[in-house]
Order: sequence, then C-alpha cells, then structure tokens
Amino acid sequence: MITQNRKILIVYASQFGSTGGIADAIKNELSNENTIVDTKPIKDVTDLVGYDAVIIGSPIQFDKWTPKAREFVRIHRDTLKQIPVAYFFTCMVLSLQTEKSKRQGQVYSEHLFNAFTDVKPLAIGKFSGALDLTRMSIFLRLAFRFIMALTGAKEGDHRDWNAIRAWSKGIDQRLSFVRES
Repeated sequence: MITQNRKILIVYASQFGSTGGIADAIKNELSNENTIVDTKPIKDVTDLVGYDAVIIGSPIQFDKWTPKAREFVRIHRDTLKQIPVAYFFTCMVLSLQTEKSKRQGQVYSEHLFNAFTDVKPLAIGKFSGALDLTRMSIFLRLAFRFIMALTGAKEGDHRDWNAIRAWSKGIDQRLSFVRES
C-alpha cells in the first residue's frame, strides 16, 4: 500500500496533438489521492527532479520514435536508469488492425525496448493515433497521402480509449509494485 504521494511525469512529443491527447488520458487514469501526475511536452522539460517515475510517449515517424523523444532519453539517461520508466508510441499503421500491422507494432515495440541499453521500460504501450490532414502543411499532406496509399491507413481519429485506459491501469499497478519494493 502506498502511504505517501508519488509524483509521475508523462512527457510526450506530439506534432499535431494525438500523442498529447493520449498522455492526458493516461494522466486521468493515474491521478488519484496518492499520485500526482504532470503531463508536459518534451520541449518544456529541462529536468526530472522530484519525479518518482516517468512515462515517455512519441509517435512513430520513419519507423522510429521522433528524434526529440530519443534525444530526451539520451539527455536524461542518468536519472531515467534510476527510476521506473514506461514508454508508449502512436502509429497509424496500428489503425489497420491486421496481422501484418500488429506484427509491425511489435517490431516497433521491440526496437524501442532495445534502443536504449541502460534505460529499460517496465512496459511499452502501442496505440493507434489520429490523422487530420487539414492540420498539416501542403508538403506533409502530400507525403501522408502517399504513405496512406501505400499502407491503407485512413484519415481520422483511431485512438482506442479503452485500450489506453487499460494500459494505464496496468502500468499504474507496475509502478506501484516497483515503488513498494
């Protein structure tokens, strides 16, 4: 049983808001009388002082977490290897819900788990994202239309809020267990 407040930081990279929305949903699940949760864009975080755990989220772009998310782990590596850490990513390929897209999500998850040798996450959440072409520049819009034609992904909000809440509850239990140990 946790007797004192714990403080969790959820930090995220989000170009168009989809990943930030997921960070907020995770915060809503984790926040309670014993847990204070902050959500912040990666660009707004300079240190991790005072946090008992960190959850880091980013979309997958060109088969990897965004450069900002990868750099965040590198910069804060010394602190992150001393506290519980979880990762999550958003990826439009997961919206297809095919065996091939599930395998691709697993590949991304395994790559992310192995990307930082000394900062291993307790868990990795993998979620479909949202795609709103009207929020993009013409260049990005054209690039995404090409990618959509190749992959079969469709514009729209494909986030599965039930899956996000379930993952959040599971990570909450894992963070609690680590804290109590």
